[in-house]
Amino acid sequence: MIYFIKNIETGRIKIGYSETPKKRLRELQTGSDSRLVIIKTIKGDLNKEKELHDKFSHLRTNGEWFESDDELLQFIKGTEITTLEGKFFHSFENDKVKWQGYVVSEPKDGYFLVQLFDWLMGDLSDQKLVKLDDMVGWSFYDSNEDMIENYEYKYRKE
Repeated sequence: MIYFIKNIETGRIKIGYSETPKKRLRELQTGSDSRLVIIKTIKGDLNKEKELHDKFSHLRTNGEWFESDDELLQFIKGTEITTLEGKFFHSFENDKVKWQGYVVSEPKDGYFLVQLFDWLMGDLSDQKLVKLDDMVGWSFYDSNEDMIENYEYKYRKE
C-alpha cells in the first residue's frame, strides 16, 4: 500500500510504502513530536512509491516528505472536486464546542473518519466514524493554526 501521512503542524506529507500503514504511522509518530495522520492509502508497491517520489520531486523537502501544494493535494484527493478530507474542525453541542479534530478520510460514502484531539494537551485521542448528516453545523478549517486561532478568538472568550 502507498500511504500519505500528513504532519498536521507543518502541513508536509510523507509518501511511503508499507504493507501495514497504520503500524508505520505508529512507528513514525513515536519519533515525531508533531501530530501525524494518515490522510489516504492507495494500492501500490515500491515501484509506485518511487514513481510518486519522482513525480513530486520538485516538492520534496526532506527524504520522503513533500510540501502539500495544490498539485499534490489534488492528486491525493483524486477526481473529487470538494472534500472534507484534510480539514480541521470544531463540532458543537448546545452551542458549545464539543470536539476538535481532523477529518482523516471518507471510508464509505457519507461517512467520515475523524481524528479527535485531546482538549488539554492537544494530543491525538479517539477516532470516530461520523455520518455526514451529523456534521451539519460544524466549523471547518484549512489548518491546525486556523482551528486554534478560531477557538482562541471565538469560543474561549465564552
